[in-house]
Amino acid sequence: MIAYIKGIPTTLDKVMDMLSEEPYLASYAEVVGIGGLPLIITLLRRDALQMYGLRRKGIVSSISLSASLIIAIFTLRILCGDLSIDSFHLQFPYNIWYATLGAFAYGSLEAFFIIWLIVNTDLAFKSSRRAFSPGLLITVLTFGLSHVILSPQAGVMNAVCVTVE
Repeated sequence: MIAYIKGIPTTLDKVMDMLSEEPYLASYAEVVGIGGLPLIITLLRRDALQMYGLRRKGIVSSISLSASLIIAIFTLRILCGDLSIDSFHLQFPYNIWYATLGAFAYGSLEAFFIIWLIVNTDLAFKSSRRAFSPGLLITVLTFGLSHVILSPQAGVMNAVCVTVE
């Protein structure tokens, strides 16, 4: 969609070129792929949000704790004289927008996605809720291995190869 909107041919090579020049655009795909689709599926199926651990009880304290951590980090950065937010070397307000979008994608949406995978894998296996359910084991192993194998920053090559300068 982004390539189409920008007028770039939607071949894989052209999309990869666009993302290498403007990596922040991948944030939109991350929001959709990491947690957006599972959230939409959950809402369309009208699942009880409680089955994914989402409850009204404790939400204020949870948000307060998260906000306190963010305020503490910004306070430390102010005290140290470094309040620059250099997200993809973009100018304000785009740096704030893409930093927030990334934090949302890799924070709450990714946490929801993992829980969603565990719950739905358990449902597929018709397993009862236990500490080490098949959904938990399969999801953690699959998710972890995919990151080790496919991630350019934390992949197998970085795990086993040492760069000598």
